[in-house]
Amino acid sequence: MDIRGTMLSSEVGLYAARIASIKNLKKDLKISGPPNIQYDKATRNFIISVEGPSDGLFYSDDVKILEIYIRKQQIDKIQYGVASQERINVAHLELALRLPMEFIPDPRTVIEDAHDREKEERDLADRRKREQEEKLVREAQKLVRQEEKRKAREERAAAKAAGVDYDSEQYSSAGGAGHSEKSGSKKSRAQMADQRSV
Repeated sequence: MDIRGTMLSSEVGLYAARIASIKNLKKDLKISGPPNIQYDKATRNFIISVEGPSDGLFYSDDVKILEIYIRKQQIDKIQYGVASQERINVAHLELALRLPMEFIPDPRTVIEDAHDREKEERDLADRRKREQEEKLVREAQKLVRQEEKRKAREERAAAKAAGVDYDSEQYSSAGGAGHSEKSGSKKSRAQMADQRSV
């Protein structure tokens, strides 16, 4: 496992990384010192290699933590990448960083986020489909209203041509031009019959 990072200061020396259990911080589960560190003094970038196996470090009931240690004295004498028999004792070092051993982003979260995105995309597609259908319904209703208005204009024009007052109360109560003409024709026949009898 590689730990990559950047030192924020050149006034201290990167010296060790270790993994421990939160239940027993005194015990080193894994530890790496200068022989396992690649350090670029110009950029202050580093890579710390931690020997495997790494089973049980992630997603365990026994939570593990990563700690990085620095040294403030004799930093020029730290020999990175050089084999050594030195036993690393963090009690003589200064703790600079402590992190829980977690995958970031958590693969489980990535899967959940992917499902959420898919659901959002489906919901958006459904919403757009509904909006399109509602738009088509509104357009159809608009066409029906326009057709009704057109027919009404034609009826008014026909009534006007026939000499009927389209807007009169008599026409409205009679129910339209056709009814008015029919009533008129009945009245004419009755008058004619009276005239004949006289």
